[in-house]
Amino acid sequence: MAVTDEKKFDENKAYTVAVPKEKYALKQHLAFSYPEWKLVDCDSLDDAADMVIHEKADCFLMGASQALLYDGNRDFKSIPLTGTMEACFAVRGGEGAFYRY
Repeated sequence: MAVTDEKKFDENKAYTVAVPKEKYALKQHLAFSYPEWKLVDCDSLDDAADMVIHEKADCFLMGASQALLYDGNRDFKSIPLTGTMEACFAVRGGEGAFYRY
């Protein structure tokens, strides 16, 4: 889920997205699924929220259950992302293969 204070959020447009700096796999997945997005490092989800409030980022990402904590708080709203559903990963015997539908 994308958490944002944007009035209209279209996941196909270019955005600056705050991502915790230790989330390497998430960054790789976002770079593939949303190549037009600019990813910026943050230290925590609270830091990401502050970045959105201070207009240093347009949104940040988190799981659906966590996003409810921010939904409606500080004018934030949660937006489900469809681009993340277009890919699936398969691993067999230590070798990875990526399939995009």
